[in-house]
Formats: sequence, C-alpha cells, structure tokens
Amino acid sequence: MSDAPRQLAGDVAISVALAVTQPLREVCDRLALLVDGLERFVTSSTGPTPYPYKSLQTLRNDVTDAYLHASVAARRLIDLESVLAADRSLGTLDVRREVELGVALAQHQVDRGTELLVDVLDVPLARGNRGVLALAVAQLLALCAASAQRHPGSTITVRVSLVATQRAMVMVADNGAGFDQPPALVAELATALGVAPRDVVAAVEPEQGCVFELYFDLAP
Repeated sequence: MSDAPRQLAGDVAISVALAVTQPLREVCDRLALLVDGLERFVTSSTGPTPYPYKSLQTLRNDVTDAYLHASVAARRLIDLESVLAADRSLGTLDVRREVELGVALAQHQVDRGTELLVDVLDVPLARGNRGVLALAVAQLLALCAASAQRHPGSTITVRVSLVATQRAMVMVADNGAGFDQPPALVAELATALGVAPRDVVAAVEPEQGCVFELYFDLAP
C-alpha cells in the first residue's frame, strides 16, 4: 500500500476509534449496573422469588439502551473493517457503495447544527483503486464538516452523478467558512484513488465553503 492510502486509512481509523469510545463506555457502565443489580437480587433471594415487575421494566429499558449503544459502535467498526479489508488494487469500483460507506464513517463529525444532504445515484462500475474512495469521501466529509461547523446553519452535500456518458463524479461540498487554501490531503488523492491529477478538483474560499469533485472513468 502506498503512503497516501495508508494516511487516509490511519486518519479515518483514528476518527472512528474516537467516535466509538463513548458508546462503548456507556455500554460497559450500563452492563456493570445491570450485573450488579441482578447479583444483589440473586444473593438476597431465599427461593424462587419473582423479579419485581417495576424492576423488570427498568431492567428491560436498560438492556435495550445498552443494545442500541452497542449497535452504534458495532456498525461503525464493521464499516471500518469493510473499508480496511479492501485490497486497494486498481480495478472496478462500486461507487455508490463506497460513497455510502465513506459517509457512514464520517457522519459523526457533522455538527448537529449542520444539514447533511446525500444524493447518491446508482451509477455503473468505475475504474479506480478499490477501497480508497470510501476513505477519501470520509476525509473530505470531515473537512467540509470542519468548514460548516464554523458557520452554524450550513449545509453539506454529498452527491454521485454521471457526467457526459462515460464518467462518474463524486462531489462533497459545503457552504461554510471554507479555508485559505486546499488542505494538503487533496494533493495526495489522485495517487491514492488511481486517477489522473486532473480528475481531482478542489475549490476552497474563505467564507464561501469548499467543493471537492472526484471523477472516475466507467469500467468497460
């Protein structure tokens, strides 16, 4: 694996690891209380005493809560595993699947006050390095989230569309605070994705937001 995909993978993995820490901590804390409560009931019971109905309802709610938190963490880790397990060799890309994975991996970075619009067209298979597009989308979405966060009420748009007849375009854009210059990450994307430098377009302006466009040739 070249340095560019490694950097993308490392940054996304760190972000996801930080994101799942809190839900996993809450699951552990909740399960510890449940185990303690059940242990006290069992040790204090002198026979086949029914579990109090009110306590049973609380137990049910707590177990459901723990399950939901665990599901959030597991889904993020499963998505990350799916991306990291890709061989990253040049071949055919399922653009829609990779973009949706990228959004899922970085959606936690979008501020509550930011609207996220995802318009992902089901396009034909394209040519590029497998597994890298999802990482690139996750990183670009994180950049747009940082830009949008500085302007409450901003919107981030992720779109997949066909341009001309033989190309697919992935766009990640926002109308937030923008940057003074394109982030260093952008210079590495063409190599990481296995496309020509002209197929990675970045426009950033202070107080205007960011527009990132990635172009892929459709597979024969």
